[in-house]
Formats: sequence, structure tokens, C-alpha cells
Amino acid sequence: MSLLWVVILSCGIQLAAAVMGLRLISITKTRLAWGLLSTGWFLMAVRRAISAYYIIFSTTDITMNPLQEYIGLVLSLCMLAGIVLIKPLFSEIKRSEEEARESKLKFQIFSDYTYDWEYWRNPDGSFAHISPSCERCTGYTADEFYKQPELLVEVVHQDDREDFREHLKSLESHTPHSIDFRIITKDGEERWVSHVCQAVFDDEGKWLGRRASNRDITERVNAETELEKHRDHLEEMVKQRTAELEAFTYSVSHDLRAPLRSIDGFSQVVMEDYSADLDEKALDYLRKVRAATERMALMIDDLLSLSRATQTEVVKSDIDLSELAEEVVQFLRDKDPKRKASIKIQKYMTARTDPVLLRIALENLFGNAWKFTAGRTVAEIEFDCSQDKDELLFHVRDNGAGFEMRYADKLFTPFQRLHSQEEFPGTGIGLATVARIIHRLGGQVWAEGEKDKGTTIGFSLPIQ
Repeated sequence: MSLLWVVILSCGIQLAAAVMGLRLISITKTRLAWGLLSTGWFLMAVRRAISAYYIIFSTTDITMNPLQEYIGLVLSLCMLAGIVLIKPLFSEIKRSEEEARESKLKFQIFSDYTYDWEYWRNPDGSFAHISPSCERCTGYTADEFYKQPELLVEVVHQDDREDFREHLKSLESHTPHSIDFRIITKDGEERWVSHVCQAVFDDEGKWLGRRASNRDITERVNAETELEKHRDHLEEMVKQRTAELEAFTYSVSHDLRAPLRSIDGFSQVVMEDYSADLDEKALDYLRKVRAATERMALMIDDLLSLSRATQTEVVKSDIDLSELAEEVVQFLRDKDPKRKASIKIQKYMTARTDPVLLRIALENLFGNAWKFTAGRTVAEIEFDCSQDKDELLFHVRDNGAGFEMRYADKLFTPFQRLHSQEEFPGTGIGLATVARIIHRLGGQVWAEGEKDKGTTIGFSLPIQ
């Protein structure tokens, strides 16, 4: 290659390097450094261009060192190659910087415009970040928290401060922790805060501090407190009204006994002493009067039993329900020894409950099963128990008259009967009494059945 072409090629390479250097200014934002380099390469290209001009157009011989020009060409090529290779690196750096700025902007927007008071606390107790909403929640600015990290504990209400300190000690785990506590704002106002935080770790498991979110729940707490007051007031009113109603029921039931005895007694005297002077129709009327007074007396007895079931103090102890049920069944057999009945009672059923109230409940349940199986050749009655989580489930089953499930809710309502008095005598108080008792003992009661195929009455008792 002639010396002229070496000079021309070096000039072109240096000019290209100058142009690429100018383009790198917009990528790297380092205008001074790349500007000086581009200017130097441009001046070198001008120097080579002048040398080429003299070689072509000068009439005098120009002395040039070929080795020096070749070395200059090689250096120019290396310089251009370096710029070409470094440009993608600077482009990547620029892209990374733009992504970092965008990420920072997103984080800033997410943090600054959140309703909750957010912060990231370093392991040494200082704050890596605090959202501006801390001022709305506490009255203190983010700068005040940055300058006084101990302010985080100092704003907590004195009565809740120890619990909050204990909460902070248990935060070097991956599990989120939460606590509700009161704070005292900068203006001295007491407010409630719901605090949720979690430890922050890097990819290698190093603990980087705590990330926390705090929400002002003062309005919610005040509303719950006010609701609790109303609920307590309503419960007290219900208790008072119930007590008054039960006292009234007891009093009326008691007071009705005397006139009923008089009606029944005088009707009997008339029937015995004046039966010869009365026709059969009159005597039948008197018999109906006495039957009605007897039924009324039974209703009064059931009402008194229902009243006692709701007024009696609950005294719980460990009892054997199997043994209690056997006693109730034996009483029924003694009253009606001719009845054929297959009665199966599961052994060793025990519970901690009130023995007096539960006896009343079992007497009503087995009494109903005994009554509604009267039309069967052999009555079949079962009493068993199972466990479901934290409660015991008991069932009294029979093969009696049954009922339609659409009327199941009526079974536990006082005076609601699904059969006529002629079919099965009664007052409709028994299952209502059972429901009252089971509810007082902390359980639930339900009924299942099918017409002419039997009934199952179930009730639950809590395990204690």
C-alpha cells in the first residue's frame, strides 16, 4: 500500500472516530470528556487530510516517515475498534440507568401516594424509607422520623408501648406479624393503628431490616366500641324483659291453679251429687269441662317447667348421660309396663354440663319418643353420641309418627303442635323446653324426620 493511501485511510478512520465520539456524548451524558476526545480525533483527521493534500498537489518533495504513518494507521484502527466495542456497553449502561430511574419513580409514587404510613427500617434502627403519609397519621414528618428513629416507639401509647417492643423483638422471621395499638399524635390526640410488618432478606438470606405498614383504624375502633355499648345495652334490656316475662308467666301459672281446682272440684261434685237430675248431654258437658281443666293444668305445669328451665342457675359437673338416660327410660317403663319397646342407649356417654337441666331435657326427649311410637307394635328408640371438633353431638331416634321437614322449625316453638290432641295428647311445650335448656348449656338443637317413618332430635354440647 502506498504512503498516500495510508494517510487517506488514517484520516477517514480518525474522522469516523470523531463522529462516533460525538454520538457517545448523548448516550453517556459525559460531554466534556467525549467532546475533547472527538475534537482531538477531528484535528488528527485534519492533519492527515493536509498531509494527503501536500502529497497529491505539492511540487516539492515532502519527507514522511512511512513507519510512523503505518503505526498511526494501526493506532487509528485500534481506536475505532475500541469505540465500536465500547458503544454497546455504554448503551447498556444508559438503559440500566433509565430502568433504575423508572423503578425509583414507581417506588416513589407507590410510597408517596399510599394512604397507609409505610416504612422500611434498617437493622441498626435507622430508617431506609418513610412514606409522607406518616404526617397524616402521627402529625410528625418523615424528616423528623429520619432524624429521631426512636420516635417510632415514643409515639406509641404508654400502656401499649411494652407490647409493641415485644412485637419488634420477634421480627427476624419470614412470617408477617401484626398488632393493633394506640399512638399519641404530635397534637396529643389518641389514635388507633393497625400495624403489619415483615422482615426483609436479600437473596443470600441476609437480614436487611423490617418493612411495615400502618393504617389508622380509629374510626373503626370507635364504631366497634359504640356498637359494643349498644349490644350490651340491648342484651341487658332483653335479659330484663325476659326475666319480667318469665316472672309474669310463673305468677300467672301459679295463680291459675286455684280457680282451675275450683272448676274441676265443683264439676266433680255436680256429677256425683246431681247426676240423677241431669241428662246424659249435661253430664257429657261436665266431663268435657273436667277434661279441659285437666289439660289446662298440664299446660300450666309445662309452663312452670319452661320457666324453671330458663331461670335455674346453671351448675356444671361431669355427668354420665348413659346412666341418666337409663333412669329416664326406666321411669317410662314403670308408668306403662305393657308397652313393648326396644331401647338402645350407647354406653359411657359423658359430658360436663348441668345435670338437673339435662335431666329435664332428656325426660322431654324420651317422653316424646315414647308417646309418638305408641302406634307401633314394637317401639324402637335409640340414644347415641359422636364428636365433631370441639363439641359432642347427641341423637334421640325413634320409629314413631314422624313429621314433614317443612314444619321442622315449629317443633321448638311453644304451643306449636303437628298432631291433633286426639292422636297424641300434649301441650306443645316439651321441645321448646329442650331448646331453651340446650341453648343455655351452650349448644344447639335440631330435628330431622319423615312422616310415618320416625323422628331424630339432635342436640350438641360443648366439650369443656
